[in-house]
Amino acid sequence: MNKTQGYAAGNLALQATARAVATVAIRLGGTACRYSGGALGLIAPGTGEDAVEAMAREISDVLDGRPAVRVLVASWRPGETGEEVIARALSSPSVTTAPAPAPPPPV
Repeated sequence: MNKTQGYAAGNLALQATARAVATVAIRLGGTACRYSGGALGLIAPGTGEDAVEAMAREISDVLDGRPAVRVLVASWRPGETGEEVIARALSSPSVTTAPAPAPPPPV
């Protein structure tokens, strides 16, 4: 997005995505965080696989396609390190929100 629409648009998109992640995190008693660059995370203790997938869908629904995001999910399993959970999330199928169509140009 930064290359096509500029850094200001990229910053606004990152902020909107962070708000969506934070909203879901707060509701679940979790914590939203920035993993790196444009990657955000949500840590929700005691959350199982089904709930994690529901969170991903909820984040996608809140964003409603703007900006387009890819949501990766994994829940912590006993004995796993944080690095292992992240690696599993990175290799998991993702929930992708497609960008909403652009409004028509003014007439």
